[in-house]
Amino acid sequence: MRVPDEVRADVEVELEDGEAEPGIELSWPTGPPTERASGAGH
Repeated sequence: MRVPDEVRADVEVELEDGEAEPGIELSWPTGPPTERASGAGH
């Protein structure tokens, strides 16, 4: 399992009819590691 070097997080809260609905989205690249990251952790 490859752990990504960078993770993007988007957080939002929707307010509707007196209720709050939180949402969290995490995303990261799924391609091969970049040159900068390829030597990290070896």
